[in-house]
Amino acid sequence: MKNPVVILGRWYSLWWKMRKYPGVYSLSDACTQLRYLLQPQRLTEWELRQWIRKELSIRSESDGVLEIEIKRNGLIFYWLGSLSGGLAMGVRQEMEPSHAHYYNVPPIHLTPASLVLDIGACEGLFAIRVARARQAARIICFEPSARTASFLARAAGKNGVADRIKVEVFAVGRASGEVYFTDSESPEANRVVSTAVGGARKTPQVCLDDYCRDKQIRLGATDLIKVDAEGADLDVIRGAERIIREGAPQIAVTTYHEPAHAGDLIEFLRSLQPGYRFRLKGVTCFRTPDSIRPVLLQAALPLNARAGQ
Repeated sequence: MKNPVVILGRWYSLWWKMRKYPGVYSLSDACTQLRYLLQPQRLTEWELRQWIRKELSIRSESDGVLEIEIKRNGLIFYWLGSLSGGLAMGVRQEMEPSHAHYYNVPPIHLTPASLVLDIGACEGLFAIRVARARQAARIICFEPSARTASFLARAAGKNGVADRIKVEVFAVGRASGEVYFTDSESPEANRVVSTAVGGARKTPQVCLDDYCRDKQIRLGATDLIKVDAEGADLDVIRGAERIIREGAPQIAVTTYHEPAHAGDLIEFLRSLQPGYRFRLKGVTCFRTPDSIRPVLLQAALPLNARAGQ
């Protein structure tokens, strides 16, 4: 059972620790989603299931996949997983700019000419939302699960944005080669693993420096690298060292998969681009009740420094 006093103490320790980076982790950003840490898990799950019933229209396709429409904006995606609180959180993070996991709020500013590299695109909600709003000219989605990638491409067509979304069936990491990857029952839990256990199979991996060199892609300060790589997040960024150093693209990367990722990412990105401004958002537990971590790190040059990029 949760002990709110202990959780609050650990949350405060995290926030205080991150004060070593002035202006990065405001108290208001650190409080985002704090109530989910404090309230009973069964209450959170009940709230999220109620949200699913209110906000989503769900029907089963002939192949067993679920076609899900978000009622308030008509966006459609395909899902092969459980109708759990995890699904509700995944959808809400793409609908509510106040959500800690919402990628493109300040300091991130996309333009109709932006290029987005979407690492860990999953079902495609982020990419499709951005494409439908014409907040970017092109989104390249990297999704190592061929099954999930096929649902993403299907959803892009259904939403009329297939011309602006390219799907690449690759893992992304620090170096190009092969890695072991496992498809989980729910798409959001698909991940790269270290060995061939639990049905893991080999899949191709690229690093972004190699991919952009081979495709002759140059990123600038109005472009975005978005990362949610289920624990490989730091490796993804390390594999983009050249393109970050040369072009200073905007970064939005999850920090909750590993305890040290928030600090390690700030230090590494600052070493490449001293001009970056950072924002750390949210707080969550991951895997264990006492493992309290920030949710998302954003990095970008100040707006007045992007004009010449």
